[in-house]
Amino acid sequence: MNYYFHPSPRPSSLESISDEELLNIYKLALEAQALPDFIEIVREILDSRDLIQTEKS
Repeated sequence: MNYYFHPSPRPSSLESISDEELLNIYKLALEAQALPDFIEIVREILDSRDLIQTEKS
């Protein structure tokens, strides 16, 4: 599936949680080998908060 995640004008549940909680979710998602789309959404939110740096082409 080729699609792009477009954030809604209202914050999602992931966008409204604390940095620490979001980092924990990200780590658990990686360990559990969650869907790549979910990991990418979390990664984009972390990047927007300057908590991690993602490679951009």
